[in-house]
Amino acid sequence: MKPDIKKYDAVVFDLFHTLVSLGNTAGQDCNAWDYLGISEERWRHALFSDAEGRLRGDVKHPNEVIRDIVCKIEPSVAQAKTERAAQLRLRQFETVLSTVDPDVMDTIRKLKQQGKALGLISNADSIEIDSWFRTEISTYFDSAVFSCHTGYVKPEKEIYLHSLEQLRVGPDQCLFIGDGGNDELSGAKMVGIDTAITLQFLDGVGVLSQRRAQADFEIQHIAELLA
Repeated sequence: MKPDIKKYDAVVFDLFHTLVSLGNTAGQDCNAWDYLGISEERWRHALFSDAEGRLRGDVKHPNEVIRDIVCKIEPSVAQAKTERAAQLRLRQFETVLSTVDPDVMDTIRKLKQQGKALGLISNADSIEIDSWFRTEISTYFDSAVFSCHTGYVKPEKEIYLHSLEQLRVGPDQCLFIGDGGNDELSGAKMVGIDTAITLQFLDGVGVLSQRRAQADFEIQHIAELLA
């Protein structure tokens, strides 16, 4: 069932795998793991293992973010190489955040034109969102709450309450939309926010049934919000 967007004063989105996706952006530079001679599988395992320091903003500098990941794989990698890898990853995410799907961008614009307050909540490290405030899509958002800035991560209730406070709406006036990673849908529901799962970037995800169970609504594409 799709949500009736007219019921809500505010719409809050997840960012990665909801509005944009690293794997669906063409024309990117060399990946950091390719440059470092690390397999993508080993890189992703290290990226998502013990990520608290990066996600909560305890590790902020881009070079230290990369060092935090690489040291789980190969601590002897030279500092100059990690610095170069940090620049590659910064540029990669700048490309991702600057090349939003036209239908997604059009939906965001039209929701704003309809008078909706727009928010963003993302678990992200400092590299991943470094360029956010320089992108076109960011100009449509009234609030952008990143874990590395607040110290809270989804699904902790504080990160949702912080967003609601910035948007000046109650939970019953808000719809949260995401791909369901990090138990973000259950976290939103915990504070009384209705939830919708978007499947746009979720082909082949094995936990999809579990994520769907946490959602009040389901859409295949962000553009369906305007239907």
